Amino acid sequence: MTSSRSVPALRTLLATGVATGLAAGLALVGPTGSAHAVPVQGPVLLDDCDILLDGNRVSSAPDWDVDLTVDHPSPVAVNAPVTVEVDVPDLAADVFPEDLYEGGFALYLYFADENGHIRQLDARRTFDAFDASAPLTMGEFEEDEDWGYLDSGRYAWSVTGVEIVLFGYRTSDDELVNYTYECDSDSTPTALFDVGVYDPNAPAAIVLDAFTATQGDTFVVTGEDFPREATDDPDTDVDVYVGDDLAASFDVDEIGSFTGVVQVPQFAKTGKAVPIRAVAAGESAEAALAVKAKKARLSAKNAKSGKKTTITGDGFKPGDKVKLTLKRKGKAKGTTSYKTTATADGNGAIKKAVKLKKAAKGSWKVTAKGPKSHRTGKTSFKVS
Repeated sequence: MTSSRSVPALRTLLATGVATGLAAGLALVGPTGSAHAVPVQGPVLLDDCDILLDGNRVSSAPDWDVDLTVDHPSPVAVNAPVTVEVDVPDLAADVFPEDLYEGGFALYLYFADENGHIRQLDARRTFDAFDASAPLTMGEFEEDEDWGYLDSGRYAWSVTGVEIVLFGYRTSDDELVNYTYECDSDSTPTALFDVGVYDPNAPAAIVLDAFTATQGDTFVVTGEDFPREATDDPDTDVDVYVGDDLAASFDVDEIGSFTGVVQVPQFAKTGKAVPIRAVAAGESAEAALAVKAKKARLSAKNAKSGKKTTITGDGFKPGDKVKLTLKRKGKAKGTTSYKTTATADGNGAIKKAVKLKKAAKGSWKVTAKGPKSHRTGKTSFKVS
């Protein structure tokens, strides 16, 4: 491991911040600590630990294996001041190799989330005497700087490192020394606490996980910066429309976000850019989805000229007036096309008998188009 603290910097710290007790940043919390949050307690294990003397590694050190308690308000608004409280367990005895006097320690806690954001908590304390055979008393600290948020979303914070810098005079020769206990881990840390951040001034927005879909398919929609769930109205909903059809409704959470699976209505309007709208409490956001039609099933019976052919089909919207076109392939003597309609029943099926008066002999093609179903079907038959 490589120390991120230089000896001159620590001596400056000793001469300024530590000499006056607690410095700005992470401070000792008294009975009137102001953070308004629900404490979260969880295990933290950092298993790559070293002891440094005046910036140089002298030995490995025991793991930092603790239960850390953090108070962080959630949800919070972007750019709002944030106060964080951390309760740090005492450091075990015999981690540092010798007794010191008239010194102190600096605590540095490093946090990161899965998106690469980082935060640091700093604290300093002084002591008259340090007994290496006894635990180093830590306690509760408070940070009110550098924890604001610029963007809405969720932040899952993990502890990625700790440094405890101990400095003071040796009892043996009165020399000023700086010891550092520093730990991190090669493994991915587990998130310790989660923070929700909302932006009351940002426009609502949605993102789809697909660019195209067929009638009846599903896609995932994610929204952010919608009117957030209020304490007195925990059932704030967002309605999602595919074209003009209401397709789904979801709960909006406390930061104005939601995620849900939407099924494209079976008979949704098709097109290259069908609008997908999410609406909640007067605010809306829109994206586009290319929607393809399902194919209707169609069949027709062979028939003799002057007789009837029966056309059947299914997959249409009930009640749809399906347009049927019968057309002879190529040129021929006699009638070469017919047009008619068939109304889909409650199951979306059609059945239509068409008299082939003076129909030209040969191969015929049938096309069906359901204007309300937004579906088409094709088949063929022969006239003899």
